[in-house]
Amino acid sequence: METSPLTSSMPDEYPCPSVTADVVVWLVSGGQPHVLLIRRRHGPYEGYWALPGGFMDITETLEETARRELAEETGITDVPLEPLRPFDAPERDPRKRVITMAFLALLYEPKGEVSLCAGDDAAAARWWPVRELPPLAFDHDQIIAAARAHLRRRLLGEDLGRRLLPEPFTARALRHVFSAVLGEPISARPVLRLLRAAGVIEDLGGGLYRYQTSDQPWPYL
Repeated sequence: METSPLTSSMPDEYPCPSVTADVVVWLVSGGQPHVLLIRRRHGPYEGYWALPGGFMDITETLEETARRELAEETGITDVPLEPLRPFDAPERDPRKRVITMAFLALLYEPKGEVSLCAGDDAAAARWWPVRELPPLAFDHDQIIAAARAHLRRRLLGEDLGRRLLPEPFTARALRHVFSAVLGEPISARPVLRLLRAAGVIEDLGGGLYRYQTSDQPWPYL
């Protein structure tokens, strides 16, 4: 009897990985970047600091999972989330095969922090300066590094800088904002030269610059 193609390779025949969502909340406050971490209440990595996140329910989308876990573990709601990328190393979770989708939220609060309320699987929630991160659970150090690289690319485009800088802006303002977002010293001159060459900004003279008009809004800030 010939086997039907529809029955010869049913999904139940294959091992199914679990799916999670993790959120990098990148807060720029006090002139430097901070990352939101929770202390894990349960194993694996009990007591370690980690990104907020957790397993996806069968009826949820990935973004719904990210928002639910962020609210349950930290009390943060209604923040714009941008999909970062999946992390799928086979051994990234010691329990079983787990693929996670990382999301990024950028909060720019120059004059203060955002209040937190730890709950659910989080024993504590805290803003950590990017330069002072503790040892992290799973591969969350790699996820944070990917978020930082993503922000660097965005700053060199027209979307992110346009939302963070006044108009017009000076080289000093650009240096301050870009350095605060990335947590590292930025030289304004080569950045301005690159942005001008790409047609992203316009030199107004007198040390003032502005971004060129764009019809493409930045939806994540």
